Amino acid sequence: MQTRGNFEWIKFFGAFTQKQDEASKIFDDVSSKTEAIFEIVSDDDAPDIIWAGVFSGTAYVPQNNSYVGQIIQMSNSNYVFKDIAGTGSTQISIEELLFRGKDADILVYSSDIVNTIDEIVQIHPILVELDPIQKCNVYSFQPWYWQSIDKYDQYTNDIAAITHPDKFTNYELQQFKKLDCV
Repeated sequence: MQTRGNFEWIKFFGAFTQKQDEASKIFDDVSSKTEAIFEIVSDDDAPDIIWAGVFSGTAYVPQNNSYVGQIIQMSNSNYVFKDIAGTGSTQISIEELLFRGKDADILVYSSDIVNTIDEIVQIHPILVELDPIQKCNVYSFQPWYWQSIDKYDQYTNDIAAITHPDKFTNYELQQFKKLDCV
């Protein structure tokens, strides 16, 4: 199983602080939890997902080999931008975002400052053309998302629950929130 590179740093810091055994135990525990999460969704139909943020008229999307691209793939989902190789994020035009993502099932809007779909549409009215916005299937980050890099199992569980909600009926999202339709 692939794990998030940022989370693997726990092993480095374990060695650096003479706590290798504790760090390895934490890493192995989270890896096991993550594998179990993805096993649950491995035989489901794969929904199409967009993960993007729009700032100053430019769309930013994670590249396929980034931790986001990897989590989406492992959650048995089709990442609309899986053909964009790399490990970081990249800029695309709003037109490309609309063209490639119009019929997606889910949008993860990479921001922690929006609480409703209407807020996104007020800032970027053209995004109303995306099916996930029209069908109220949009998620964004919780305010503490960026401070929770050590919560890899929560990220993966959240993405699996977002992309396969029928398998996680009583699960409450930890790092993401579903945006209200207005």
